[in-house]
Amino acid sequence: MDSNDTFCCIRILQAYGHMIGLTKPIQMFERDEDRMDIFIHALKTDWIDIYEYLNLANQDNKDIEPELREYMNAFSIIKRNLLDEVKTLTRFPNKPKLRTIFQDYQDALLSSGGIDYNDLLHYARKLLLKESWITDIYNAKYKYLCVDEAQDLNCLQYEFLKALCGYRVHGVMMVGDPNQVIYGFNGSSSDFLCEDFIQDFSAHGYTLEENYRSSHKVIKTANNL
Repeated sequence: MDSNDTFCCIRILQAYGHMIGLTKPIQMFERDEDRMDIFIHALKTDWIDIYEYLNLANQDNKDIEPELREYMNAFSIIKRNLLDEVKTLTRFPNKPKLRTIFQDYQDALLSSGGIDYNDLLHYARKLLLKESWITDIYNAKYKYLCVDEAQDLNCLQYEFLKALCGYRVHGVMMVGDPNQVIYGFNGSSSDFLCEDFIQDFSAHGYTLEENYRSSHKVIKTANNL
């Protein structure tokens, strides 16, 4: 998600987030340290044994930060891939309580008056799907959309795009190179560009084979590799 995606989501949530229970102004927690502090504080407030709750070895003075970071990463994977309860268990078979812990984490964020980075797209998409009249407002304003570096879209980003387009916007162009996926750690896949987009938007694919950027020597050397 780049700065334009972030700006678009923030505007949507600032204007209409109260309709899905978000407070104004919206506070976003980007750092893992902040997210972990909020979660741990919520658990301690409820007098929950953190070691037992997170299934950690109950050792005095044990540094639980590495384990907490693993949970933070798992929460991000759940959000980026829109995993439901069944898919979460399939993805994390060794963490049967993960879905419950994930929901407690979400509740802790909302109680603190904030959201995390992945929630920007999650809640903006939820709002667009829930309130079709809001989608109509953006459909009237944006008739055409262009998605650059589309090979790096993940599931949540792609589904947000579909929600933003609604049923009115069909003028969508994606530009990308499926051989240059560099955000696999973020759940990105070229399938959204090469397969899902073609099917969902009845799009036509065009391959640009002429290189106007590099010199002849560079192109010749690259082709010989």
